[in-house]
Amino acid sequence: MLREAIQKSFNKKKSIVIINMEKLEYMDSSGLATIVEGLQLAEATRGKFVLAGAINQKIMHLFEISRLDNLFEYYASVDEAKIKLMQPVS
Repeated sequence: MLREAIQKSFNKKKSIVIINMEKLEYMDSSGLATIVEGLQLAEATRGKFVLAGAINQKIMHLFEISRLDNLFEYYASVDEAKIKLMQPVS
């Protein structure tokens, strides 16, 4: 379902997708692959794909051991992400 929602979001050019990680307690390799696909779609469509909310330590470790932790933009909350991403570029 997440993969499908991300793909629909990027059907429009320059979309902004914020994934709320706050309540996520578990992620397997297919979930990680879906998150990476979202980032790739964002790059292909000149959009933005970011993660928000406090990320569970186990999930953050998965990003770190996969060496993906530096690929993503992280924000402390969805509200913070919205504020930062909606600011005009100077």
